[in-house]
Amino acid sequence: MYFYAQLKKEHRYITPEFKMVLAILKNILHQKNEALPRLSIDNKKILYYLASNNLNAYVAASAHQFPELKDIKSKIWMQAKRSLRTNLALQVDLLKVIDLAQKNNIQLLLFKGHPVNEWIYGHNHLRTSTDVDVCIPPKDIPVFEKLLLEKGYINDRPTFSLNEKEFAVFLKIDNEKSYSSPTKTKLDVHFKLFKNPYLLVLPEDNSACIIEDTYYNKKIFRLNDAYTLLYLMVHGKIHYWGKMMWLVDIAKLTQKLSQETLQEAFHLAQKNKLEPLFLATLSLCNIALEMPIPHHFAEKINNKHAKYVMQGMESLSGKQPSKISQWQQRVFMKKDFRFFFYQISLFPLRDMNIVKIPFAKRLLYPLLRPITYLLS
Repeated sequence: MYFYAQLKKEHRYITPEFKMVLAILKNILHQKNEALPRLSIDNKKILYYLASNNLNAYVAASAHQFPELKDIKSKIWMQAKRSLRTNLALQVDLLKVIDLAQKNNIQLLLFKGHPVNEWIYGHNHLRTSTDVDVCIPPKDIPVFEKLLLEKGYINDRPTFSLNEKEFAVFLKIDNEKSYSSPTKTKLDVHFKLFKNPYLLVLPEDNSACIIEDTYYNKKIFRLNDAYTLLYLMVHGKIHYWGKMMWLVDIAKLTQKLSQETLQEAFHLAQKNKLEPLFLATLSLCNIALEMPIPHHFAEKINNKHAKYVMQGMESLSGKQPSKISQWQQRVFMKKDFRFFFYQISLFPLRDMNIVKIPFAKRLLYPLLRPITYLLS
């Protein structure tokens, strides 16, 4: 019995609807056909949970095996159809973006989203996306933005112009620019994986972390399997596990990857001082979705991971973490001085539009956060 068995107790955030969704997901993940628990549930809350956690398509594909869902089965399918229509539009736009980058010799890294979803699930109808994500070198942002605007894209974020010096600060404090396509889909153009470059450091030798793959007969580049798993774990945590589908991705991936690749991902976590996060995420998958933990990882788990799992379960249930909790989770995500210093020096991009500070005094922005927060 693991130390965190107490988490299975009836905490207030574990609502009947949350328990029902977890039971559904466990059946699908483990390919079981067990009866769902007899609970008094609000069907509207179930439907809302599935939609807000991007689970529509995944659950709809197996909804026929759950007679307990007969009253809302048609609505689950309707929600899934809407998600799939959006997903198809996103795929079309992604293929256009891939072509645009290739024609203009811009290096494109597809580190999550449609190609990764297809690799994990094998079928596009099981895992949908809500936007398109690509990553390009920072130096290519101006030319790529010009190409996008010529194709009818609209700049969503930042919504205000930046001079050369402000743009240099933007590259340090942020990690993406956002656009709306002519078909009203969303495109996020990343220039680094996370705002804090010390969170997950990629090696200078790209061949050590990037592999060539194909997507709809187009050559693409994505993170290798081990880096993908670690990225998904960090991404889920940095967004406070706001969507259950993110945890399902990791659960499916741990089922798919070999023990050698899982060990490789763990070594990468150790190298990046993310070992606690890696182990605690496996624990979270075990508690929420009953995913077995490989023995060589299970023996490394101890009491210090319990808080992470508790926070994850609360977020997955729909309980929003407080602002203080969010700050603590971000700043203390890993024990590394460079990461910590960089993290506390970050501030939202909108602060540069709220209060104009001379470039030479830009370090005052983090200190003025209480003021800019109120003004925003």
